[in-house]
Amino acid sequence: MDERARIVNVHFTAPPFGPYGYSVPPELSPVVREGSVVSVRIGNRRAVGVVGEEAEPEDIEYREIDAVPGAVPYVPAATMATARFAATYYASSLGEALRLALPVPPKKTRSDYYYLTESYTKTPGFYALNQVERELAESIGRSGWLRLKAPQEPDTLIAFARLVDTGVLTVDVAAAKPESDDCVIRLLPDAERANMKGVHQKNIVDALLLSGGSAPLGALTGVGAPSSAVARACAKGLIGACLRGKGSPTEIDAGLAPLLIAGGTPEERLERAIEGLGALIEAGGQALIVVPEVYRAAAVAKFVWRETGADAVEYHSSVSPGRRFTTFKRVRRGTVRVVVGTRSSLFLPFANLGLTAVLDEQDPSHKQHEMAPFYASRETATVVTQAAGPKLVFTSAAPSAEAYRAAKEGRWRLVELGKATSLNRPGFVDMDRELKTVGPSAIISAALQMSVRASLDDGKSAVLIIDRRGYVPYVYCDTCGYVFRCHRCDVATVYHLDEKAMRCHHCGSAEPFPPYCPECHKKTLVGIGLGTEKVAEEVARLFPGAEVARADSDALPTARRAAEFWKRFEAGGFDVVVGTRMLLRAASADRVGVVGVVSADTALTLPDFRASERTFQLLVRLEEEVRPGTPLVVQTFYGSHHCFTTAVDGDYDAFWRAEMPLREKLGLPPFRRLMLVRVEGKDEDRVVEAAGETDGEVRAFLGDSADVVGPVPAPIKRIKDRYRMQVLAKTDAPSIYKHGPALAALNRPGGKRATAVRVDVDPVGFL
Repeated sequence: MDERARIVNVHFTAPPFGPYGYSVPPELSPVVREGSVVSVRIGNRRAVGVVGEEAEPEDIEYREIDAVPGAVPYVPAATMATARFAATYYASSLGEALRLALPVPPKKTRSDYYYLTESYTKTPGFYALNQVERELAESIGRSGWLRLKAPQEPDTLIAFARLVDTGVLTVDVAAAKPESDDCVIRLLPDAERANMKGVHQKNIVDALLLSGGSAPLGALTGVGAPSSAVARACAKGLIGACLRGKGSPTEIDAGLAPLLIAGGTPEERLERAIEGLGALIEAGGQALIVVPEVYRAAAVAKFVWRETGADAVEYHSSVSPGRRFTTFKRVRRGTVRVVVGTRSSLFLPFANLGLTAVLDEQDPSHKQHEMAPFYASRETATVVTQAAGPKLVFTSAAPSAEAYRAAKEGRWRLVELGKATSLNRPGFVDMDRELKTVGPSAIISAALQMSVRASLDDGKSAVLIIDRRGYVPYVYCDTCGYVFRCHRCDVATVYHLDEKAMRCHHCGSAEPFPPYCPECHKKTLVGIGLGTEKVAEEVARLFPGAEVARADSDALPTARRAAEFWKRFEAGGFDVVVGTRMLLRAASADRVGVVGVVSADTALTLPDFRASERTFQLLVRLEEEVRPGTPLVVQTFYGSHHCFTTAVDGDYDAFWRAEMPLREKLGLPPFRRLMLVRVEGKDEDRVVEAAGETDGEVRAFLGDSADVVGPVPAPIKRIKDRYRMQVLAKTDAPSIYKHGPALAALNRPGGKRATAVRVDVDPVGFL
């Protein structure tokens, strides 16, 4: 191995994620940079990866990088930095982080469009170029832009890279066509009108004259002038083209601590969070507003436009990858000023970020659940703003434990808007007393029945929420005690009346419901508990003739079905709707006459130290969502619990005064950080063995700074025939960050037979 050889680590956005070291051929070295896409070989196949950090050469034979598809990096430095934090703190590979960060994964072939910069078109003599470079720039100037399709010779890539580095050219990476929004066409003052030929060129010139001499390319193609006609007009010297880029950096009040805006109404908090946004945009700055759920983005974008006149671009999973990639690139150029998106928008490479606002920071949806890294908006936003220096704002009606403690200790600034005057005080129903009065059949209390009846009489809809699907969640035999359980998972199956089946909500398997006990063959089967199906059945019995609908993932299994449901709901097509938490968005509708929580105790029965926090936050959110004057009825068996007594007035301060002492005593967040390592596989003995080994490694990495519990079986010991063990560590953030790469090495993908290991830092669920 040549000691002078340059070695770089290459990361992949699909398994295996790497990193793997590769040697850089000398002729490609100038264009192999952090964030560059490279074509390499893994085993016997070709793959495309992203260049990460430089690596120290070892005494082994390295494979060479085969090709570089483009002259400039595909992944901007800002996105690389955020992805690197997510990978380090949340103990995953950088490749996995890039998988989530990039709206479109890199490919081995691509087309880049190069344009002259505005500064070069104004002062070309200022740039010291050789003859070849000057001729190349003049050629691009004559055609308006140049499409460079991979693969290209190294000398060509190096020439284009140098012109970009010196500010002569700017590039639209991996583009399908010329940029319509940011490519600006301007009428040249000394253009010879005699050269103008054809209707397209006339339309171009007329449109530019009407626009004051310049316009985006999209405006010209919109009046019937194809981009090819624009290119011909450039070649004739009638017009010029350039790609708009970064403006001057805005002045930012550096050093300000994060701001927590608590209390008030959602509108009051948002208004305070975006205070000064108009001036920021006027000064050329950018803003990011992070929402917990997709459906809320449109309303926030509309609010921003109404308050500031700024067009906010949405960035979330409901936007196509192509449109997200366009936004990704425009954000980098600084031409998109305001983005409203979900947590993935934190990876956007802002050119001039001046404000980051995370709305409803306490919402569990701010935490990534689906795939590693399991990052969270709050911590990631904090790191992004530390790098870029913008104002950082969090809002919440019921702050999380971490935010509340940070504000009370002075690490965050705190603005308390006070109790919202429009807060809808809930009416609590003691279901223990109701059962004693009515009997065990009581599902809908007398108070809730009365409110539903009044709603129906007024021609409005009733919304009833119960966070459990199915008919009853637990069926057993009253004679022999047999319990229906999933044969693949260590859980009870749920009876679904619609299917006449016992279904597992973890693996999806189902079996027909028998008329008798499979064990003793007696017809003494008993169901315990409530689900959406049973509540809907009871509502139909109590209110004959009412149009009753169900809203849960069983009734609305596809996006199309869900869209049809919401369209009909908004049109007033249902009298009563029974559903899970997905109905929270319905609570604020104009034509809702009552909102009822059929069983507010569901979360309190789970093995989760955050159960009371989640219940309190759910009730406060409902109090905000339900319109003033609309009854909010909450049924509970534990009305004296502090999560209910403090929720009456949305008093988060009283709630945390009651909750914090136990958290501190047990060393739970926010006083310490948690790290959950889960081991699972088909072979129980191998899982137990691997869990023991993992436990030893975790203890060795974290040392005395951590309290490690485990290995122990997970609360649900088996799911989909895969046995599950876990190790839980209590430690602090610096220890996790320090040992992030070592902890990430614990992760092992699980195949059909393999034992998988997955690290989750700051977990929000433990089942």
